[in-house]
Amino acid sequence: DQPRSRGLGDVYKRQGVTSTGSGQGAASEFTTAAVAAALVGRLRDAGDDEHKLEDAFGAIGAATELSFTNKTHLARQLVNQHGVLRMLWRTLAAPQLSANCLAQLLRALKFLICGHIVRVMQAVDLGVIPVVLRCMAAHVEHSGVQTFGCGCILSIVWANKPRIYEAVKRNDGLVAVLRSMSTHLADAPVLLQACGALKNLAFLPKLAKELGELGATESLVAVLTQHEANAAVVGKAFGALTNLTNRDAKTKKKFGQANGCSVMMQALRKHQANAALVTKGVTALGRVASYPTNAAKLGSTGAVAFLITLQQQHRSSAAIAADICQGEGRLAAVSANAVQFVSAGGLQMLARVFADFASDAKVMGKACYTLSKVVSTTAVLVQETFSVVVVGLVKALRTHALCEKLAESACYSLRYIAAGAEANNAICCENGGVEALEHVLRLYQRSRTDDDDVFSPTRSVTDYARGALAVVTVNFGDQV
Repeated sequence: DQPRSRGLGDVYKRQGVTSTGSGQGAASEFTTAAVAAALVGRLRDAGDDEHKLEDAFGAIGAATELSFTNKTHLARQLVNQHGVLRMLWRTLAAPQLSANCLAQLLRALKFLICGHIVRVMQAVDLGVIPVVLRCMAAHVEHSGVQTFGCGCILSIVWANKPRIYEAVKRNDGLVAVLRSMSTHLADAPVLLQACGALKNLAFLPKLAKELGELGATESLVAVLTQHEANAAVVGKAFGALTNLTNRDAKTKKKFGQANGCSVMMQALRKHQANAALVTKGVTALGRVASYPTNAAKLGSTGAVAFLITLQQQHRSSAAIAADICQGEGRLAAVSANAVQFVSAGGLQMLARVFADFASDAKVMGKACYTLSKVVSTTAVLVQETFSVVVVGLVKALRTHALCEKLAESACYSLRYIAAGAEANNAICCENGGVEALEHVLRLYQRSRTDDDDVFSPTRSVTDYARGALAVVTVNFGDQV
């Protein structure tokens, strides 16, 4: 009882269409209009014949999916010129449709509105959300209905409007998506759409917290365990996990308690050559690791050394470098992980990052953040091994001094590195560290009044810069 896949086949062949690629000017618009007219004619000719309706919905779904991929305007023609969205809505509200027919209708609906906020809002105004969720509740066991039902929720919630979130929540949409994941745990197509819907829903912190309370983290652990080898599913699960664990500490804690840290690392190791998936996975790891207990668990699985290896493997990727530095910084909040970082070659990794991405403010900021977390752990201080990062650190401070977070982390790090060994102090002076610190002081200096917030970011930068300057010049005052 699975939905049949109806391709473009005879629809395109009858119109003599061999390509629907973008950039074909008037000819492309003509063929798109012809295909739209053929699809609408097929839908009208179907009448009340359910098998013909299923075929017509399937053809519209396949055509609009291809149109979305190729960036043509078929969906626009169908909605604006032929009113197909309203036609689908009227049919969707009919209670007598079979599950197969509903699945094809939901597929057509998903790709008619996908990525276009005006069409999404038209569907919302028609009242599509409660009807889609009722269909999903009525056909829990049907994978096609669940796949494209979750796909519709994904496309609708993408619009990021408060009333959409409220409508989904009010009609038990959160439960519906999680129910699809648990009922069809072995079905990858369902999970792809459900994880995408979960990611979009969890973008709103309030819903992310509620989803965590409903068991979303445990569901994602189950998905990663069951589909560890499926890169597409793992990537979608990592994306959902990133939003889900963005803020709520309880959700992060539940993920760790569900053995999520170990499962995440297994999936990352499985796909470490996949750059796109690594980016998603390391981003999720950074969110999860911001909870100290999870950071300790990840450290025990070898996450610190593994991230260093990943950076070397994807050395040319600025995005991966930034995410890895963020993750290492979060892990280094646990002293044992900071020690691992130094012993596993983490400082050499940071030196490479400083050299390779010197002009990228985002990467430099993340690298300085990581270093500040590592040096704040007393167990690894007073080591001349930190000399490998001093040159890059000073250069980052000189180049990106206007980036406040970067300047704060860099000044903090320089203060402790220079105090750790005289060699570090000398390298700092020889490479313009004093000038860089004085430049930061000039940029961020401001008069101190009684109304100043003692914890203001600007004050932190100036305080750290003064502290670093005092340490750097203590042994080299005459030279300075």
